[in-house]
Amino acid sequence: MIKDLKKEMPEIFTTEFIDEVLQMFREAVELETAWGKYITNGEILGLSDKNLEQYIKYLANERLRKVGLPTLYPVGENPLKWVDEFSKFNDQRTNFFEGNVTNYSKGGLHFEDDWSEAVI
Repeated sequence: MIKDLKKEMPEIFTTEFIDEVLQMFREAVELETAWGKYITNGEILGLSDKNLEQYIKYLANERLRKVGLPTLYPVGENPLKWVDEFSKFNDQRTNFFEGNVTNYSKGGLHFEDDWSEAVI
């Protein structure tokens, strides 16, 4: 949609406008990085603060690239490819009732447990 808007109304994509958009991305990356570091607290195996920051910068670059704007960060490839694979687990691109569901897990309940000590 943004690419179409760029073609139809190029006059609004001034240097000032693009600079403002890029500044919003910088602020968003800063906030997301701070939030990610706070949430993970450096306690997730395989997810260091540096990797998290690089991944957020990578995502920002990808979003900018997709709308035809210059990238901001020197991040080449995705530093956390496993996150993308994990996030695709619930990705459904077909009508729920027409497709094959693959992401249900099979589990069971056990009612043999002694619930007499449970606090309710």
